[in-house]
Amino acid sequence: AAIMGEDYGHGFDDGDGDPNVKPTKAPGPVQGKKSKADKLFIKFPPQKQYLSKLVIECIPMSKIDGWGPAFKGDPFAGFTTKIGRISQPDDPIHAESALFEQLTAGEGYIFRLVCTNPSGTTRGAPSKLMFTLPVTPPSPELNYATGKSVSIRFPAQGSNITKLSIEMAMWCADPFGKENTRKGLLTDTSQHIDKRTSGLVRNLKPGTAYVFRILVTNPAGTVAGPSSKPIKTLPRMPKAPREEVASRSDTQVKLRWDAFGHEITKLALQYAILKGKDTFTDLKKNGGRQITLSNPQETGEYTVKNLKPETNYVFRLVASNSSGQSTGEMLGPVKTVSFSPDLMDKSGWMFLVSAGAGKMKRRGSIRNKGPPKFWFTLDSKLLSWHDGINEAEVGYIHLGKVIKIDVKGDQVNAQLRSAKPSTFILKGFTDDPNKTTADVALEWAQAIDKALKGEKSVEVKKELAAAIAPAEEAELDEEEEGADGFEEEAGFGDGFGDDGEDDDADEDGFGGGFDEDEEEGTGGFGDAVDEEEEEATGFD
Repeated sequence: AAIMGEDYGHGFDDGDGDPNVKPTKAPGPVQGKKSKADKLFIKFPPQKQYLSKLVIECIPMSKIDGWGPAFKGDPFAGFTTKIGRISQPDDPIHAESALFEQLTAGEGYIFRLVCTNPSGTTRGAPSKLMFTLPVTPPSPELNYATGKSVSIRFPAQGSNITKLSIEMAMWCADPFGKENTRKGLLTDTSQHIDKRTSGLVRNLKPGTAYVFRILVTNPAGTVAGPSSKPIKTLPRMPKAPREEVASRSDTQVKLRWDAFGHEITKLALQYAILKGKDTFTDLKKNGGRQITLSNPQETGEYTVKNLKPETNYVFRLVASNSSGQSTGEMLGPVKTVSFSPDLMDKSGWMFLVSAGAGKMKRRGSIRNKGPPKFWFTLDSKLLSWHDGINEAEVGYIHLGKVIKIDVKGDQVNAQLRSAKPSTFILKGFTDDPNKTTADVALEWAQAIDKALKGEKSVEVKKELAAAIAPAEEAELDEEEEGADGFEEEAGFGDGFGDDGEDDDADEDGFGGGFDEDEEEGTGGFGDAVDEEEEEATGFD
């Protein structure tokens, strides 16, 4: 028969156990309330056995020797209060919960009950792994931006996390509130997320402010970090400015573009002489400069002055905001027109197709090269031509020899009075985009007509073979007397071909979601998940 031992002053009570019987093994505790970053609340059933002491032991996962997915040993082997924590309730028999504070955020812990009475001590079963919430991540910072993407950086979030997310929202008063539907979430669950320090969010709108925050998840739950400062994507890449052709001259070009509005805080215009792919490498060296424009958000035009005549220039815009700058498309080449000062009664560049009986101070073969181009000046009744502006005179003709002029297309024909009939022929030249060569020919015919005696001149018409009444015979000056019979020199007669010069200059032509962002061994942000947003923005 069983012999009843001492009752230790307790007496026999089936309700709370027998002090003479060693405590039974307690089951593992379970988690009670939601985890905090530094607290875990555990619960367990009342023991309903006589206990003189109840101790709840807690050991962090990081202090368990050999811990890992395949661990099968006793996690509390070698447990001491130096590596773990304990809690001892005042009422060991009826206690059913314990609160552990000042724990490490993002750490996993295992718990067990240790029950003691006069008959001995029994160590209970270990609990499942319980986690504190992850460390709250800091606000991310700008790594770099483009017109349609933003790369952000942040510290590595460490071990034990199961998911890392970037949440994006268009900047407003409450960007991550329920009212704002312009937001989205990118998520990474790859095995290397504990080492990730950056992420790339793509398909954003140019020149728009966004905010970002990091969300970190472990088995205890998800923690959202604070929002970043507003980060703008770069301004949209400026289109090539448009030229107002009617304003082009030998020294200036007027440009227009659509104003950028709030996208930008600075706007610059760059121009240079066309030098192939290195045109914009050194603006000053290539005859250009950068002009910072005032009122950049509203400005839509600018006139570039002090350019060189007959020179190919290229132009582009550079738009900037707080995140950086966007370099625009190039306009050009745009060739400034020839320098044409007003000299004498009329002056300008023209092609000399035939000198007729005009006096030449020197001759030169122009065979197979097309008619030469000279700088012509009309002074009263003396028409002379020169190698260039203010350069040596090549030849001249007195208009007293002209008996008839007409215009055929872009050609001025002046029939001369001489022993052997001949024709003085000019061909129009222009590099002004607002004039045609026919316009220039007509202007010269009118100027020559005005230089003759006005009472016998008639209006020069632009149609083919529009005749002008012959001018009155005029006395030749002393130098011109005896010029009749001057024979045409080889190379200056009729029948020259089309202009062989080519004024055209050669033209030098000048993803989604959370990417790897140049990190090796990190991986795998998936597609964007839009939060409460029918019209998602910013993610693949």
